[in-house]
Amino acid sequence: MRLLLVALSVLPLITEAKTECDLDYVTGCYAWPSSEYVDCKDGWNPEAVATELWGEWSCGFAGQKGFCVWDGDTPYDYGCGCNEGTDCLKQDCVLGQWSDWSACSIGCDPDAPVQKGVQHRTRSIVTDPIYGGLGCEEISDEYGGALGMDRECTSHECAKDCEVSTWTPWNTCNKKCGPSGRQYRYRTVTQPQVGSYSAPCPSLYDQRACNPQDCYWYTLTGRTGKEKVRVTDGNDTEEYSLSTPVTLSSSASKVFIDFTNDKGDRDVWFDFRRNPDESLGWLTAGTIKHTDKSEWKCGTSKENKRCGQVNDQGLLKWGGVYEVKFDSSVTG
Repeated sequence: MRLLLVALSVLPLITEAKTECDLDYVTGCYAWPSSEYVDCKDGWNPEAVATELWGEWSCGFAGQKGFCVWDGDTPYDYGCGCNEGTDCLKQDCVLGQWSDWSACSIGCDPDAPVQKGVQHRTRSIVTDPIYGGLGCEEISDEYGGALGMDRECTSHECAKDCEVSTWTPWNTCNKKCGPSGRQYRYRTVTQPQVGSYSAPCPSLYDQRACNPQDCYWYTLTGRTGKEKVRVTDGNDTEEYSLSTPVTLSSSASKVFIDFTNDKGDRDVWFDFRRNPDESLGWLTAGTIKHTDKSEWKCGTSKENKRCGQVNDQGLLKWGGVYEVKFDSSVTG
């Protein structure tokens, strides 16, 4: 691929910010007048000072400080110290990063016959050279300090695979419990697919099950310990002997309890329980009714008192099937 560099010509920038230096100095304590006795360094000459006996120039017993004055060209400080020049201020040219390549001038059609075009990219001057620093055109990178650059391209080179961002964090589960809980995460397209032969975009959302624990809890207790029940929860049916209390859980909206061996003093007690998970510590609630006792007229103004014994007290005293409907509002 042929590259064309766009040349740059930038002259080093010289500034003249300076301050005049004061090289005069005070030294020693001499007999009056000190200018007759002080021995100054090469380049400095003694100079008379004020003669007040107890003025700012007095010292010792009737003595006088010596004062030496620079006897040369006026010195300047350009930022590196008096008469130290400007070497410490030298700054080479600094160039920025290259921009992305522009779109191919011929356009993009990877499914048509190939055609040639040109792409362009640029970079800018971040810092100008000063005080004799290296000029931008003197930079020894592979591009010789150029600010612009062209290259050949074709209408097929613009084909690009789809690219996507990283996944977002998982969002909050849409259920607090039960098998239908789901949470989702998403990502976005950062580079659309270009051309029919490039890779298409993958799925932009993902899901997983969450909070699968059962929502509702209850306990079945036999009065004599000889009671037997058959519990149907969805498509599952299990038989239990109530020699000791049995605590069960469910995520279904209802369960059916068949008291299979009612006889004499055998009775079953039903109790709603609190979810053992502290974060889901609600008390299960719901309604209970016998499915085979329509003559009890439960729910009407003439209902049999046995309806209340079943629904309010949880007394499953009569053989047959009981329907337990759970109250989903307790799960929030």
